[in-house]
Amino acid sequence: MRTLFCVVALFLGCSVLRAGDKDVWKRYAPARAGFSVLLPSEPTTGVIPKQEPPIYFAAIKRKAEDSLSFQVHWSPREKSFESRDAAKAFVKGAREGALRVAKEKFNGKLIRSERITLGDLEGSEYVIYFSEGNVSRTRDFAGGKEVYSLTVSGRDEKAVGSPDAEKFFNSFQLSKTAEGKEAKGGK
Repeated sequence: MRTLFCVVALFLGCSVLRAGDKDVWKRYAPARAGFSVLLPSEPTTGVIPKQEPPIYFAAIKRKAEDSLSFQVHWSPREKSFESRDAAKAFVKGAREGALRVAKEKFNGKLIRSERITLGDLEGSEYVIYFSEGNVSRTRDFAGGKEVYSLTVSGRDEKAVGSPDAEKFFNSFQLSKTAEGKEAKGGK
């Protein structure tokens, strides 16, 4: 499932409204998902077919070569991760799955990767070069009974580190933990 989670995120990102045109960002907070995030326009939302547990998404596609795409994916798990190490292993597998797809389909490469955390969630941030004009930056988080993935795609590493990309990533907040408790912190 974690490989599919990444593959879907990557493909939506590769094809995935231009941010900054009106700079009217709105907080997106799907019911019972346990998070909120700022998006530059109304996203396309849905559920990825034939996935158990379901993988939900909200995506804003790239309109032009010099624009950005924004995506968030989340999936509730039946059981909690057994340990913090299990959550670390999950996000590592997600990153490795994304990189495998990038290498196999696009001759892509990993530009950088680092371990991050968000409250009690383990995470990973990584940047992948897919092809000329197509780079993605992703933050994956796992813990409790939840998995979250945020991705910005753009023309190069500078684009996916732009103020709009930072605004998106830094706006991600947990409204509750996967166990249903109030979150301790947010960004």
